[in-house]
Amino acid sequence: MEWNNARDSDYPGRNTDGYLTTDKDPYMLDKSQFTHGLVSHAIKHAKDTGMKDFPSVLQNVKGIYNARAKSNGIFHVVGDTVQELSTVNDVSEKAFRNSMDYISDKAMNNIEIDETEKEVLNALKPLVDDYNKAAELISQDSDYTAISKDGNKKVHIKGHLTTIEQMGKLSTFMGFTNKKYKPKQSFYAGEETPNETQKAKAHKLLGESTLRQYIRTLILERY
Repeated sequence: MEWNNARDSDYPGRNTDGYLTTDKDPYMLDKSQFTHGLVSHAIKHAKDTGMKDFPSVLQNVKGIYNARAKSNGIFHVVGDTVQELSTVNDVSEKAFRNSMDYISDKAMNNIEIDETEKEVLNALKPLVDDYNKAAELISQDSDYTAISKDGNKKVHIKGHLTTIEQMGKLSTFMGFTNKKYKPKQSFYAGEETPNETQKAKAHKLLGESTLRQYIRTLILERY
């Protein structure tokens, strides 16, 4: 299936952790661009969807950045601060995730990327491919599907995993992490009421009330 591209927050990790760049004067990302697609979602949700390749991919990416840091230096950008590093051993996982997304955004905006950045994108490929395959499987073989009233949006649930489909394209694939989802309005008339079997399969971690709130929220949110 194809993926929708949404406006990107640029920080799948956390903005206080910043990101790594090979350029002392880094390309400034434009958050109005529609760069939050398959690659960004794979980086953001690799852990909560249980992608087995994530630890090895992360280790490979750390190695690529460390090699660059030792040979030519690397720059750590946090807000308006740019610090040159000779090693990335103390850089957080969140910063690495932000860095991977930063490179993906540059590539999607047709900004030239250097050899180090190309290596990082290539290292990401196994993770992105597995994430995409898993998202398609969940969408095609879900335990329960809720459909918006206009039929343009579908929420597919299987176990603790959820995909969202809009206008025939995937918008996200994520794992439920026990967050409290609050519906943006009191009632939603478009969801199909799950029967007992579907509810039992769908989210064993959730009670009926939380499951319904979760579905309402995903149907109403913009992806």
